[in-house]
Order: sequence, then C-alpha cells, then structure tokens
Amino acid sequence: MYSSRQIAKSLKVMEADQGAEKTASKFFAFVGRYNLWNVVPSVLAHLEGSADKSDEFETLKVRAPYALTEDAERKIRKVAGADKDTVLEFKTDKSLLGGFVANYKGFEHEGSLGRIVQGLARSIRE
Repeated sequence: MYSSRQIAKSLKVMEADQGAEKTASKFFAFVGRYNLWNVVPSVLAHLEGSADKSDEFETLKVRAPYALTEDAERKIRKVAGADKDTVLEFKTDKSLLGGFVANYKGFEHEGSLGRIVQGLARSIRE
C-alpha cells in the first residue's frame, strides 16, 4: 500500500514529465479504479505543503567528502536526471568514505563508496 505522501511525490514527478492535466486525469482514474477516494484529502494536503517547497524539490542536493570537479558534477547531474540549468546545492560530508549522495525530485541517488562496498560484499556472499 502506498502512503499519501508517496502518492503526492509521484504526482509531482509525473506533473513535471507529463503536465498537470494529464497527471490529474491519470490520478483520478487510479483513485476510481482502486476506490481510494478516502486518501485524496491527505494527498492534497501533501501537495499543498510541497508547493511551498517547490524550489527545494527542483534543487539538486549533493553531498560528497570532497569538492566536486566539473566532470563529477556533470556525471552526477546525468545520474540524477538534472539538466545543466538545475540549481545545485553542495555540502561537504566527511562521514562519506567516497562517492556521493544526491537528492533530486524526491529521489535519492547514492553512489557512495560505502554502498558500493556493501553491494560487493552481498554479491560475494551469494
């Protein structure tokens, strides 16, 4: 089951890709098909709350243990799906061993060294 917050985030992503009218049409078809009319007020509340955070939603936030080179920034933008005009907010995070963590449009893209090592360890165990 999806929470009203997850549905609201998905609607924001869909709206950016497909436009408001098409997104609304698909949303109400989904709600009707699965009889989810009771979640509409909660989804609306999340959307209204997120409208204030719209700029934050459209900002690419990157954490890394080192300053980003132009090449690294370009690659992170590509992975996250952000274009060159998207505002990038960078924060040095010494708790990361290497790599980066990027948040954009409600999604986290983790390319940290810790995650890579965990994946490697999991594949060795299998």
